[in-house]
Amino acid sequence: MTSPGFFAPTGLKNSSLAKKTILRHVRHMSAVQSTPRDPRELRPLLHQKLDAISDAAIGAVHDLLLEFERRWLFAQMADEAENDREAGKHDPALVEQAIREHRSRHPYAA
Repeated sequence: MTSPGFFAPTGLKNSSLAKKTILRHVRHMSAVQSTPRDPRELRPLLHQKLDAISDAAIGAVHDLLLEFERRWLFAQMADEAENDREAGKHDPALVEQAIREHRSRHPYAA
């Protein structure tokens, strides 16, 4: 069970202090209890936790989820770029050719 103060931080709304409070709580909860790793078990647990979050904290949780999504997508893009580089798709000659083709289709205004 979570402490009542966590989900009702007065006056914090979307502040960095609210985000830090949430992260500290998440770290504490991770250390205290084991969480199932099966997505079918995790999804209902996450829904319960979201439903329990106060209106004052929900904005901070939303911001954290957006930041997580941004980092997740960036990591996927970096992995794909590395795979392309290893496959030789970042050969300077190929890049230069692609730039020339793009500029010929979309000439810059003079």
